[in-house]
Amino acid sequence: MNRPRGAPSFAGDQPVLLHRTLGTTDAVVVGLGAMIGAGIFASLGPAAAAAGSGLVIGLAVTAVVAYCNARSSAALAAQYPTAGGTYVYGRERLGELWGHCAG
Repeated sequence: MNRPRGAPSFAGDQPVLLHRTLGTTDAVVVGLGAMIGAGIFASLGPAAAAAGSGLVIGLAVTAVVAYCNARSSAALAAQYPTAGGTYVYGRERLGELWGHCAG
């Protein structure tokens, strides 16, 4: 049975209601997916070939740097709770020119 696009689904005689909510875990997973992306999966093979057994150490260093970046971004977001992200942080802390370059 074909139904028009966007028409509600029915289970028997009752429409199926979908609740559009995100919990904390859902939001964290969506955020992680956006940050990690597919690049990590495509780059691990060539990185392993180039780094050999040093790959794990390199990934650990990268994780520490990413953690520091996330912590500093969170601190700046708490201090300057306005839209604009990196542009606002650079402008407020370093001046207009550096804010423009950061944005």
